[in-house]
Amino acid sequence: MIVVTRTVVALRPDQREVLDRGAALDADAVYFEYITMHDDRVRPSHAALDGSIWRIDDPFAPVPPCGYNCRCSMRYVAKSNSPAAQILPIASAPLRTRAEVFADHLDEIVPDWQRIAAEASKVKPDLRFATVVNAVKTTTDLGAQARDIAAMILEAATADAKASSAKPAV
Repeated sequence: MIVVTRTVVALRPDQREVLDRGAALDADAVYFEYITMHDDRVRPSHAALDGSIWRIDDPFAPVPPCGYNCRCSMRYVAKSNSPAAQILPIASAPLRTRAEVFADHLDEIVPDWQRIAAEASKVKPDLRFATVVNAVKTTTDLGAQARDIAAMILEAATADAKASSAKPAV
C-alpha cells in the first residue's frame, strides 16, 4: 500500500528496527497529527487544525503545506493498543472531521459564528462569503483574518446543516 510505504520511509532507523522485528503498520492504526509553528503568523484555520488527528488514508485530511507560505507540518502517531504504538507516539485526540475541528475553534474565537452563518444563509450563494467576511470584520477584532475565518464558518455551517438534515424527524 502506498500510504504504508510512505510511512515506513518517514520512520527513524530505530523505529524501522522495531518494524523489522514484526510490528505491523496499517491505515487503521497509523494516523498523523497536524502541527503548526505556534506563533502569531499561523492562519486561524491552521491554528484550529493544530493537534488534530487524521487517518493517513483520508483523502480529505489537511496535509501540509495547506496554502501559500504554509509552515505547518505533521507527525505520525498510532492508535493506542495497536502494533504501531510500539514505534510511534500515541494519538492524543480522537479522529474528527475538519468541520468539527473548525466548529470547536470558532466557538472559542467567534462565539456567535452560528448566527453569522444563519444570516449569511439568507443571501444569495454568490454573496455568502462576502457577507460572512463583513460580519466577522464588524463584530470581532479579527478583521485581518476575516477571510480565513469566514471560510471556516461556511465550512462548519455547511457540515452542520448537512448533519441536521440527515437526522430523522422525531
